[in-house]
Amino acid sequence: METQSSPKPGRLHWYWAVVYFVAAFFLMAVAAAGMSLLGGDVQKPLGLATMILLSAVIMVGLAWGMGRALSDQPRLALRLVPSTLRDTLTACAGIAGLGIATDALLCLLMEVFPSTFDDAMLRYVFDAFSGAGPVEGIVLSTCIAIGPGIAEELGFRGFVLRCFEEELSMPLAVLLSSLLFGLMHANVLQGVGAGLLGVYLGLVVWRTGSLLPAMAAHATNNLLSSINALQHQAGAPLFEARPLWMPACGLVVAVVAVARLRQAHKTPAS
Repeated sequence: METQSSPKPGRLHWYWAVVYFVAAFFLMAVAAAGMSLLGGDVQKPLGLATMILLSAVIMVGLAWGMGRALSDQPRLALRLVPSTLRDTLTACAGIAGLGIATDALLCLLMEVFPSTFDDAMLRYVFDAFSGAGPVEGIVLSTCIAIGPGIAEELGFRGFVLRCFEEELSMPLAVLLSSLLFGLMHANVLQGVGAGLLGVYLGLVVWRTGSLLPAMAAHATNNLLSSINALQHQAGAPLFEARPLWMPACGLVVAVVAVARLRQAHKTPAS
């Protein structure tokens, strides 16, 4: 059964992916500046949750608006099509394994290149959790899981990936969309982690033909990170060194998960 549809021929080009990236980055910077002028503090739990939701609205609005403008079937062009529960659970299991492997890599990079891989931007997120009460912690965790899980997937694995895919090979499209996803985080440490996450989620979308398993996996990844942040004590290291077998096993789980996903039928791009 076909799960993907082609947008209007010639309407989606690689440069629209770049336009989306620049527009989203600019609008989110404006939103952050506006919050600061209005007295919002993104280092506080509710302030950070508000900023996350604002960013999600911006990314969803841009992706859906540009998708509608450039496609006669935006829902299908953005791969908002049903998937199976099996694929969704498999993608979520894989992202858990990838998280363990990625954390180990980031820990190593911070030890070897401390001046390049600075954890300052990521630390303020963890510090926001450290100062959160039970209700604030639940609200912030929910926003971090659902907001980016939906918005970033719609933007980067939906619109951006589709734009690159229309003119490039799918592997290259996955790599380029992941590169832009990493750059969106505006920090070397977070960018590396986000880039690796983007590659995995791009492969999930490629294999299943649907954005929904990637959304669920992204939300799972962010929820697990939030749980870790809730247990984090202010001033403690963000990443702890683990025995080599743990990240190795995590990477194997991620690879097996991608391999187990069904191969979607692809509609010719014409």
